[in-house]
Amino acid sequence: MKHIFINVQSGAGDTEALRHTGDVDRHRGITGRADSRHIGRRQATMSAPELPAIFGNYALGDFNEVIPPPDISWWPATNGWLIVAALAGFYVAKLAYRKLRLWWLNRYRREARQRLRLISKGPAQGQALVEQLNTLLKLTAMQADSRQAVAALSGEHWVTYLNNRCESAPFDALSAQFLARGSYQALPMDPTGRIALLACCDTWLIQHRNAHA
Repeated sequence: MKHIFINVQSGAGDTEALRHTGDVDRHRGITGRADSRHIGRRQATMSAPELPAIFGNYALGDFNEVIPPPDISWWPATNGWLIVAALAGFYVAKLAYRKLRLWWLNRYRREARQRLRLISKGPAQGQALVEQLNTLLKLTAMQADSRQAVAALSGEHWVTYLNNRCESAPFDALSAQFLARGSYQALPMDPTGRIALLACCDTWLIQHRNAHA
């Protein structure tokens, strides 16, 4: 019985010893990890030394960065250029207005030439052709001048008026004869005369003066 009691006591002592040994080992482990973290932070602090005041190429220590000048403005620097620009704009606007007005006033001329092309492609010959041409020329002349100055003209006076509206007379003697008398009497007209008469009428439509322009 005594022997057994001693063993129990001895076993309890061993158990306490083992517990103490485990506590010591856990303490050593915790202390070791703390020491490792402390050593790691110290090594990290020591591995990144502070940068010197001058870092990089010491030859460029006194180098000053060149600052570029401001961009050149497109706006005129003086009032004189503003005046020149205003005058140039006024001149361009005035020229554009004149071109547009002339184009508008001469719209009848373009329509008359288009009508003349249709007549030239048509079957009209001789007296019928002269009547169509005189009608076209008279309507065009009333647009370029006035009804009072044109409506009563006929014969030689009519052809004279047409030639006087151009710098150079577009109607020669044969074409003038067709226009002056072709509507009242049948005059022989060959294909060449027909082409020449149509060409004279087209020249007059292009070159005649417009009293309203």
